[in-house]
Amino acid sequence: MNPFCEKVIMPDQQFKIKILITSSFEHVMEVHPHWHDEVEILYVSNGTAIQQVNDRFFPIVPGDLVVISSGQLHSTYSNQGSKCDIFVLLFDASSVLDKFELVGKQTPSCSFNNSILFNNPIKTVNEPEKQLLDCLLQIRKELVIRERAYDHCIKSLLYKMLVVLERNDLYKINKNDYRKNVIIRQMLEKTFNLIDASYFEDVSLKKAAAVSNLSVQHFCRLFKKTTGMTFNDYLSFYRVNRAEKLLHSQKKITEIALECGFGSMSSFIRNFKKYKNCTPSGYKNL
Repeated sequence: MNPFCEKVIMPDQQFKIKILITSSFEHVMEVHPHWHDEVEILYVSNGTAIQQVNDRFFPIVPGDLVVISSGQLHSTYSNQGSKCDIFVLLFDASSVLDKFELVGKQTPSCSFNNSILFNNPIKTVNEPEKQLLDCLLQIRKELVIRERAYDHCIKSLLYKMLVVLERNDLYKINKNDYRKNVIIRQMLEKTFNLIDASYFEDVSLKKAAAVSNLSVQHFCRLFKKTTGMTFNDYLSFYRVNRAEKLLHSQKKITEIALECGFGSMSSFIRNFKKYKNCTPSGYKNL
């Protein structure tokens, strides 16, 4: 798992764009917080999930679009009990789209850079949002068929999406640049590495702050501002998602609770109900 800066491998290094389908079958979809230089556009075709973009967590349902600009922190967790299918488009805006400036423009133009926060989730039930979905589906078709000049067609469709987003004010300017903040990037990498390696142990707030060479107060403030959760809440959330996978096995619930770092059954049950809206035993009986 790479819960921080992800290196996206493109099938074509000249025209850096690709599509994939992310699905949850027997287990939940679990994409932990990370960022990358590529723009990411998600379309939910089936099921429900919780999506994070920077410090916002919000539910996504069938028909929703999520547009994530370059360098923005994001994660995705499908809800238990339902199969979730998400179509994902990834592209390097700096190489796929031409660079240009609008001379004399008084306000910043909408783009896919880190300073742009889109109004996620974007509902595609009405115009003009339907146009965004139409463009996305046409891009998928062009990438699959790859007829002559497909790359020019895809560029035009991406520009059309930008026009729809700007003319309908489906974005706002983000004053916080998470990707360029060196302290936050280092903190996230070290913190997520610590959680990934030691979630089953007693991971104290003091230890997490020390790993990032920050005071506890400074660490708490930065972590909450960046992820939208306190460190302890995120640690519990992470442990619950680990436990959810193990509940599909033959292991006893008490064994799973201890294996995932919960000090008691009451703590495990309380946190599992908080994030999954049911008890561990109720989930296992499904």
